[in-house]
Amino acid sequence: MGNSSWKLGWFNAWVGYARIVLLIPSFLFFFAYEAFLQRSFATALVSQVRTEIKCDSSEMKIITEKGTFYHYNKKNYRLITEFLKSNKPV
Repeated sequence: MGNSSWKLGWFNAWVGYARIVLLIPSFLFFFAYEAFLQRSFATALVSQVRTEIKCDSSEMKIITEKGTFYHYNKKNYRLITEFLKSNKPV
């Protein structure tokens, strides 16, 4: 009985070590991804905006000096164009 308890103890130690080794990269990914999202969704002041809407209203293309953005929800097109005309930070 004593020998099997030692084997079980070493097995638990290795499982615990493997959990720590796998847990650290997942935490690092989560915090790096959170920082990426904070940088990506920072507001920017845009001076020139051009919008293009497909004839079937399936896609809205917003072209700014910061980049090109695509929007696919038909219900919000009018709201977005009114917001862009107000010269508020996007």
